Formats: sequence, C-alpha cells, structure tokens
Amino acid sequence: MSPRTFTQVPSLSEPLRLSIEQLPKIVADAFSSREILGVLLIGSCSTGQASYLSDIDLLIVLREGPLKYGRVCAFREQWDRVLLKKGSLSLPVHTNYILPEAFQTHEPAMRKALRNAMIILDPEKILVHKLEKLRREKKP
Repeated sequence: MSPRTFTQVPSLSEPLRLSIEQLPKIVADAFSSREILGVLLIGSCSTGQASYLSDIDLLIVLREGPLKYGRVCAFREQWDRVLLKKGSLSLPVHTNYILPEAFQTHEPAMRKALRNAMIILDPEKILVHKLEKLRREKKP
C-alpha cells in the first residue's frame, strides 16, 4: 500500500490545499538535502478531518545526528526566515523535527501520526519505504 498524497484527500478546503501545495518548494528553499530526508504532513490534514480552523502540522525528518535543542532551533530559524521572505502561507504551519529512528517507536501517538502521514517531500524515496513498512506491521 503506497502512502497517500494530500491531493487524494477530497475534504481539504481550497486555502488549505493551496498552502500545502506550496510546501515542497518552501521546504526545499529552507533546508538542504544534506540536512533533511523529507517532510511528512500529519494531523487532521492527513486524515481528511481538516476544517476551516485547521492548521498544517509537519514532521521534518532530519538526517542522522543529534536531535538537540540548538539544532532544532537553527532549523526553526531557517524555516521562519524562508517563510518571511516568501510571504506567509494562508494558514499556520507547525513543524516538529524527528530522526529516522522515530519510525521504530512504540509510542502510540507517534505511530498513529506516522501511519496516517502523507509525504510532502521525499526526494530519495526513503520515507515512502519507512511508511510502507510501518503500515504493514500489525497494530499493537
């Protein structure tokens, strides 16, 4: 079963869909491929339950390295700079940063978020394989 893309969620409002469509370019401008493996859309937008009050929740999957406060702050600063330069999206975007090991977590909320995630950016096709593997596993 291939991971869904946001274009396969018919319930997304037009402003939400337009904001999400801009994300791959914004992410590519904010982060180099040396820094991230890809980006996943999670939350109500990925499950088809988004409403006019919804925001955009992203998981930025970092390449190997420490997930330390200073590193995450640097990524957030990069993200904010690019959004300011490009003009903000029509909806708020919340970013969370994870390492590839997060795909092996046993924490129920993270597993659910990953199972329902949609790929926004995956240039090396690493995330698609990790999500497929996770979705094939039996739910605890």
